[in-house]
Amino acid sequence: MAISERIKRFNIYRFVLSIPGILLVYSIIFLVYFLLHNSPNGNNPIFFQLGSSGPTFRWYGIIITAGVVMAAFTTQYLSERRGENPERTWVLLPIVLVSGILGARFWYVANTWGKYQNHIFSIGDPNGAGVFEVWRGGIAIQGAVVGGVVGVAIYKWLVGINFLRWADFIAPGLILAQACGRWGNFMNNEAYGRPTGTPWGLTIPCEYRTTGGTPGTVDTSCLVLAPDQKFHPTFLYESLWDYAVFLTLLFAITRPKTVERWLKIRLRDGDIFFLYLIFYSIGRFVIESLRTDPLYLIGDPVNGGIRSAQAISIIFIFVGAVAFLARHRKRTPDSEALSVRVRPTPTKRQLREQKAGLTTTFATDAGTEVEVETAETEVAPKPVGGISNPD
Repeated sequence: MAISERIKRFNIYRFVLSIPGILLVYSIIFLVYFLLHNSPNGNNPIFFQLGSSGPTFRWYGIIITAGVVMAAFTTQYLSERRGENPERTWVLLPIVLVSGILGARFWYVANTWGKYQNHIFSIGDPNGAGVFEVWRGGIAIQGAVVGGVVGVAIYKWLVGINFLRWADFIAPGLILAQACGRWGNFMNNEAYGRPTGTPWGLTIPCEYRTTGGTPGTVDTSCLVLAPDQKFHPTFLYESLWDYAVFLTLLFAITRPKTVERWLKIRLRDGDIFFLYLIFYSIGRFVIESLRTDPLYLIGDPVNGGIRSAQAISIIFIFVGAVAFLARHRKRTPDSEALSVRVRPTPTKRQLREQKAGLTTTFATDAGTEVEVETAETEVAPKPVGGISNPD
């Protein structure tokens, strides 16, 4: 086969699930970390600045953007593979981004209200960031998850998509973006853990250490701990865990018949999202116990208490497990099985036009989907004829 033909047939998602793909990605992660983790001056958070007073481009923003792009293309691939309209991904993207950022900021501010109560509407105040100054730091990923769910729910209400199916398409890309985004914390010299003597301990320069002055932080300043003290790289632990969850979810959603043979469970719409809630939260609960800058619902680092991320993780695990088990008490209909390709769900506008006789009648009723072919194959999905699906 010609090289050009092999390139055309190359499937990146199939490759990342292969043993060489898994080893390659984890090798790159470890290589980059061990090359950078011992710098006495830490990492430079700024990627590029145009002039002395020009715009500044930070690693954090670049890495987050890269994660969002990868998440969007993953969602597009999974929706097209299942038979849905992949172009809907790019309509959902800004909705999920805006609602996710609002949820992430709201959750952070609610848990650190003492920092913002005197600077609610401040802009550029050197004494403290305002509530709306997101660029000065302060977001919580679990709040972003809740905000994103609300955004997709609103879109479902307006347009009429299958909520659980699209939550499945979004979940693998979301956890991939989280795995990528944690490296933004690394470049910012933040989100590290308690002191450690392990060979993979992380060096944190004195100017980036927490002092205990900010609510929810432990005093790890150089007045308390030696300048050469190493810390647990909790950002790395979470990135490694998140990528493993991504591989698990990607395997489950693209190999549903294999999962059925192995576990005797027929996966259905919503299962991937519920598994995301469970698996991600297990890792977050454990890793959060090592952090020196956690948010607290009750208490503080000195006297102990309930960490917000751990409390939310328990809730996520409970919701995901109960929903998964409850939905599998009954037989999975063919129209909901992940191993079955479906016709794109008609939008509310299409249904109105159909009812008015302005469009060609659909081959199925509004709430019915047709079994076309199994989704287990890795070939490009065949277009479903007879249906147009504009937004």
